[in-house]
Amino acid sequence: MKSVKVMLMTAVAVMGLALTGCSKDYAKDVAGTYQGTATMSMTMSGTTREIGSVDGKLVITAEDEEHVTVTVPAISGGTGMEIPDFNITGVEVDKKGNLSKKDFSVSVSQWTISGDFTGKVDDGKLNAQYSINIPGMPHTLDVTFVSK
Repeated sequence: MKSVKVMLMTAVAVMGLALTGCSKDYAKDVAGTYQGTATMSMTMSGTTREIGSVDGKLVITAEDEEHVTVTVPAISGGTGMEIPDFNITGVEVDKKGNLSKKDFSVSVSQWTISGDFTGKVDDGKLNAQYSINIPGMPHTLDVTFVSK
């Protein structure tokens, strides 16, 4: 009876270690500060128009093993508009470094910013696309970020 208990406890311990070893912290793999260029465009009346590019950075911070927060810097300058910096929380990360958050909504100052975010971290570089619905504007600001 005692040896059965010992074997059972050993099996439980081994299974616990095996299952813990299968866990992968994808968020830590993509966390970091990415310097690059953000190119902005808007589609109006079926025509996409580039409205400018700015150098900047996106910061990715791990929340848990499969979710990150992406800090988007303020957008100003040649765009003719001032959009404050904001955080997109709960961005999903998979084992291939893909990032995704559909229908995010963030309240910053007098703004409620909403949109979609997708991206991929590969070989230490981030390529991301996000669309921002700007309050009071009928068009979406589309941003493509490419890290250096």
